[in-house]
Amino acid sequence: MYLRVLRLNRARRKVGDRAFSGQSIGDIAAEEGFWDWSRFTNYYRRQFGELPSETRSGPSRLKACA
Repeated sequence: MYLRVLRLNRARRKVGDRAFSGQSIGDIAAEEGFWDWSRFTNYYRRQFGELPSETRSGPSRLKACA
């Protein structure tokens, strides 16, 4: 579980970083070892309270990772 949280935090940083805006969320998830899109989305929502797409399009782009 600890490793999953680390991978989720790395994915969240990339999703919210403008430098990775040309990369799809699915590609970012795969880079961090999440091959099942629905499972990644469920884990992400449980961890951060929002979808990856909401992180990417949100006004603050990235808040502190919990």
